[in-house]
Amino acid sequence: EEFESMEEGLDADNGESAVPEFYGPPTILGLDQCAAFRETTSDFRRAATAGLFNTGTNLLVNMMRRNCVMPKACPDQLGQNAKMAMMKRKECIGYPFQVPWGK
Repeated sequence: EEFESMEEGLDADNGESAVPEFYGPPTILGLDQCAAFRETTSDFRRAATAGLFNTGTNLLVNMMRRNCVMPKACPDQLGQNAKMAMMKRKECIGYPFQVPWGK
C-alpha cells in the first residue's frame, strides 16, 4: 500500500495499519526460555544494550530507563556517587549505557 505522505501512513484514523500485511504478525523469540532464565539468575540481573557506534544504543538505553520497570533499579534522584555506593553494597542495579564488553 502506498501513501501520499508519511503522515497519511502513520495516521491511525485512516482505518488501516501503516505496517504492510506482508510483514505478518509480530514475532517474539525466546518467550519459552523466560522462566528458566529467571530461575538461573539472581534478582540483580540487568538489561544492557549492545550495538555498533552511531546506531541509537544510547537512545535505546534512555527509552529503557524511562519505560521498563526494574524493581531493584537505583533511584533516579540520587547522584552518581551514591548510586555507585548502593550498587557496591548490592542494594540496587544501575542501567549501564553498554554491555560489559563494550559496544
